[in-house]
Amino acid sequence: MEFSVCVTGKLRSGFKAKTVQKDFSALFNLSDKKVLKNIFSATAPVLIRKGLSLPEAEQYRQKLHDIGMEAMIIDEEGQPLQRVAGAAAGGASSASNTDGGDESSVVFYEDDGDEDASGPLALDSCSVTAPFSWISNGFGLFKSAPLFWVGFTFLFGIISFMLNFFPLVGFILSSIFSGITYAFMALGAHRVSHNETLSFSDVMDDLKPNLLPVGILNILYGVIATGITFGAFAIAGDNYMLGVGIVIVAMIAIAFAFLFAPMLIAVNHLSIPEALKMSFMGCIKNILPLILYLILSIVLFILGMLPLGLGLLVVMPLLVLATYQAYSEIVVNQ
Repeated sequence: MEFSVCVTGKLRSGFKAKTVQKDFSALFNLSDKKVLKNIFSATAPVLIRKGLSLPEAEQYRQKLHDIGMEAMIIDEEGQPLQRVAGAAAGGASSASNTDGGDESSVVFYEDDGDEDASGPLALDSCSVTAPFSWISNGFGLFKSAPLFWVGFTFLFGIISFMLNFFPLVGFILSSIFSGITYAFMALGAHRVSHNETLSFSDVMDDLKPNLLPVGILNILYGVIATGITFGAFAIAGDNYMLGVGIVIVAMIAIAFAFLFAPMLIAVNHLSIPEALKMSFMGCIKNILPLILYLILSIVLFILGMLPLGLGLLVVMPLLVLATYQAYSEIVVNQ
């Protein structure tokens, strides 16, 4: 029987992300930053080497373990094995070295622009009370770097305020900037939840490959929303209430489509149509918890407005982080 070695993208306790990535890169002579990012941001096992004997597989697992990566051995049927005893590895003697060997047996994930490093995506259902854990876990992410989140939110507010001085161009630029900011914070949350370093430059490096699509997402939202509004009242004619009803239903559907789309594009590298479709289906599947989440969000927003609006410096990033938590529970890897 042949065995394979996979990494989970997670780090062992006490190891720093940059150091582990550097050691991993040196171990496999890998310099492609995009491939490294995909491996270390994966939420499901990523195949590293296959076609190994059991002693050889344990040798690789141990080397990955030593540099700080969680790794596991799987058999030909894809079933994970428990950690192999050291005696088994001792029989490797002339087992292949991780610095050499047959390079054809090394299998790295390569981004094709359609899906995340961890494989096909699926949609899960959450309990009605899940929003409480989304907000609680989102606050946990906030506490990990409060100055980063508050500072970035303050900067976003200043730039958005300045853009409003330019009537049409400012509105367009503000929409693009808002979309990029939302995706930026989602990627920041993704980094924190995967025990990676959180800095402006690191998150921007993650965002660059998908900067254009997340930037135009809000513009697309505005165009669709405006078109539907005019279309609804044109269909309703003199029946004003019918027009209002059509607009409300349509706006809810649009909100569902765009809620998780920035995360699906920035984190999972989906195209805009694919992201909109998956976001919409995920929201439909979890409509009850999302209704409760909307209510809780409104309450938090009102509370944030009370102390001269200063509470929004905490509430705004908290809601983005909580939405990321919702996304991470609803959108799962098969």
